[in-house]
Amino acid sequence: MTLPWRNNTSEDIASQTKPRYETPQGAQLKADKAEANAKKYSDDNFAKSAFKTIKVPGRLDVVADDKEDVLTIEGRTGIAVTTNPQDDRIIITATGDSIPGQHGTSHLSDGADPIPYTTATTGGLANPNAYLYNPKDYGAVGDGITDDSDAAVAAITAAAGKPVYFPPGRYNLESMTGVGGKVQIFSNGDAVLKGFHYKELNAPLQNISATTSEDDAYFTASNLVFEGTATKPGLKIENQSQGTFIRSFQLFRCTFRGNIGLETKNCLDSSLLECVFIQNQYGWKALSCTNLTVANARFFSSPGYCVYIDRSDNDTANRYGGESIKFTNCQWFDSATAVQCINHNYLTLENCMIDYVNMGVYLKGSKFARLVSGVYIGYTAGSRSSGPLGIAPTKTGCVYAEGDQARSFTAGIEISDAKLTGYSDAAADLVTLDGTTTTFNGVENSSIRNSQLHLVGTTPTTKYHLNIMSAQDITHMNNRYYAPNNNQLLAPWLFTGLTRIISQQNNFTNSFNSSGTVLPATGYAGNEVYESSTLTLTCNGTDRTDSVAYAFRNKYTQTPRIVAMVRTSPSGIGAEEINVANVAQDSTQVFIRALNVKGTVMTAGTNVVVDLIILGV
Repeated sequence: MTLPWRNNTSEDIASQTKPRYETPQGAQLKADKAEANAKKYSDDNFAKSAFKTIKVPGRLDVVADDKEDVLTIEGRTGIAVTTNPQDDRIIITATGDSIPGQHGTSHLSDGADPIPYTTATTGGLANPNAYLYNPKDYGAVGDGITDDSDAAVAAITAAAGKPVYFPPGRYNLESMTGVGGKVQIFSNGDAVLKGFHYKELNAPLQNISATTSEDDAYFTASNLVFEGTATKPGLKIENQSQGTFIRSFQLFRCTFRGNIGLETKNCLDSSLLECVFIQNQYGWKALSCTNLTVANARFFSSPGYCVYIDRSDNDTANRYGGESIKFTNCQWFDSATAVQCINHNYLTLENCMIDYVNMGVYLKGSKFARLVSGVYIGYTAGSRSSGPLGIAPTKTGCVYAEGDQARSFTAGIEISDAKLTGYSDAAADLVTLDGTTTTFNGVENSSIRNSQLHLVGTTPTTKYHLNIMSAQDITHMNNRYYAPNNNQLLAPWLFTGLTRIISQQNNFTNSFNSSGTVLPATGYAGNEVYESSTLTLTCNGTDRTDSVAYAFRNKYTQTPRIVAMVRTSPSGIGAEEINVANVAQDSTQVFIRALNVKGTVMTAGTNVVVDLIILGV
């Protein structure tokens, strides 16, 4: 029998002139509804009985063959699978009771194998911070009391140069005698290490073999807090002799606290980046270190030395204390001494701020130090060295340089484009170049250019912005001297015992005493002014005064130029009516006399006060 039901039921029914079942319209509606019900029934039952497609990014789809197909979920290593038929759930859990299998050495682009450097621990699968080597896997407690030295050394030894992760905690490492070789340690900023000691005894020489990368630091630490104890630095890095590392260490975003925060000895080609030093007796002791870069570091509230640079104690060759430590964009605040540099060559401070310190930069026997390009130093006399860790500064002021009697003179100092300030309690010269301490000519071949020297306080009356003693070959050009609240200073600068000096285009404002040994407030703009004084000439009842001798404070190789101007004159005689001149002079002294050019007799016993300026040779 042939049914009237065909592929296109609408056309089939509509073509019948005499429908055998019902009207074409009614049959059509029933047919359409039947088809929809059949499709829904099939889809619903297929979804309940099986899966259609499981999509896995980066992998082939898992497709069901039919509605009777079965999807199998396996737990395998460290994974438990449970089901709950009542609410139709499948639960997949990391059990923490099994040792994980092998994992990739890095993340894959599709996210597979996302646990690099995991470790076999009693806790099972590692958390995201449980890297390949962790001191707690080797017995470390991290309570700040238990000695974790052996555990830390064991983890580093097992890592053999791979990263070692310190989870949160305080690790007592005071008995650590030193680990060597390539070491990488880090945390997320919440681990404190007390007394970590790195000591390399077999570091490669500078002519390193081709098998070692010159870009590879032997010791690196990042995001760690190092805390010094009563007997040990927070972090100590040392090598057996000077200059044998390619790159000794690299420290990134580390914090240093305690008595000695960081000590480095005999290190080469290293860097400290974005590190912080807080309340240290010695923030950083750099002993015989060469080619070190310090960038964006901060030093706070040190009652001693923020940075202490010297020769190492095992330097039997009597060499200099290293060369070329450079600070860029660093800050020092509220400390006793910012930088103490002894027997070190080529120290550089560039675009750095040193503020509220008793001693900014102290140089002893150090050559070619440079304070350039935006360096600011603010000096205060208020004590910053109080407390049990306090070390009083060797000298005070913004910059103090002197020779070393035992070793050498200080040479090649450059202060350029800097601003040096003494605050209201300033009690020392801002800049002192002192060559009197050695058998050599203690300071030579140095320059101060394009800088501003400010004394903003009202005392003392006996200090100078710049004081240079027993020096030779000095350049002093294009500087500005300023003392806005103080007219009691002797003079902006004092030069004593100088040989070969160029002093030009220097300017001063409000820098002099109104009644003592001063430079006048107007005239000569500070250009080549070596010294000044105020003399009192006594009238003898004629048209002239008695002559008065003035002995030069400095020693000049030639007879200097003299300028004398009347400050005050006897009653009834204007200052413009008196001419002042030197009646005799040589390279050691000058005799000054005043003359009434209009012929009026000057009353005996009255005084003419004269400002005397020595303009150099």
